[in-house]
Amino acid sequence: MSLRKASCACGQVVMAVDGEPEIVAICGCQQCQRRTGSVYSTHAFFAQSGVKIEGDYKVFARKADSGNTVTFHFCPECGSTVFWRAEGRPNSWGIALGALSGVDMPPPIAAVWGNEVKKWVPLPEGITVFSLGADSPKLRG
Repeated sequence: MSLRKASCACGQVVMAVDGEPEIVAICGCQQCQRRTGSVYSTHAFFAQSGVKIEGDYKVFARKADSGNTVTFHFCPECGSTVFWRAEGRPNSWGIALGALSGVDMPPPIAAVWGNEVKKWVPLPEGITVFSLGADSPKLRG
C-alpha cells in the first residue's frame, strides 16, 4: 500500500491517504472550472476506509451537472478545496490531485464533461473523453 499526504494551501487541513486510488479522472464541467479557477479539475477517488482527515473545514454542497449532490470540504483559513464526497461514490473521498504531495500518481483514465473544456486545452493522450458525464460503472463507483 502507498501512504500519501494531502493538504490545503496553509496546511490547516491535512489528510493521510493509505492505498491506491480507485480512479483518477478529469472533470471539465463549468462548476469544476469555477471551483478550481482552472480549465478542469483533476482528482482521484480513494476508499473512505483508507483516508484520515485532520483539521477544521467548512462544507459546501451543490447539485452536479449529473443531478447528483457533491459535498465539498474546504479550509476556512485559505479557502482550498481539498476533498469531497460525490453521491454516486458514497464510500469514497474525492481528493484534488493538486492537494496531494509527491509526483507518484497514476494518470487520469478518463475525462468527463469534455465538451466544456476550453477548445485550446489539450487533454492527455490515451484517455477516454466523455462529452457529458459518464455512465461507466468504473467512473460512477
